[in-house]
Amino acid sequence: MNARLPKVKENAPFRFQIEIIRFDPQVNRVELTFNNSAETIAAIGEVSDETVLIAVTQFRYGYCLGDFTVWRSAGRTFVRRGEHRSHEARQKLHSAEPVGVVVFRDDDGSHFEMPFADTVSAQVAASELNHWIITGEVTDELLWS
Repeated sequence: MNARLPKVKENAPFRFQIEIIRFDPQVNRVELTFNNSAETIAAIGEVSDETVLIAVTQFRYGYCLGDFTVWRSAGRTFVRRGEHRSHEARQKLHSAEPVGVVVFRDDDGSHFEMPFADTVSAQVAASELNHWIITGEVTDELLWS
């Protein structure tokens, strides 16, 4: 049986669900929901923790359109976007960039390492996340898998 999806109006409202996971002094999970991009960006902008996980999921008429997750640690981020499959971002690095690994905390408080080359500066990740919240699209600032 073929189910018919409702027609989506051009100006259909979006809903953004944010999950913020802080780790100090213990794992603390906060979930917020907003109906517009400005409030969503403002709420994320207030998160100044050095080590944090921020996940934003975008909905329209109850359907999930995708998600954008940022793990932040030591001024670097690991960025993943989900749209039918996961896409991970890398920053366009110069040969003088540091090498080694960056340690991140996952949603359960455990640690994982990513090569520096597979991470993004916190400023670029914030800009990319804000752009995605507003447009639903990514820029060519990052390399996506």
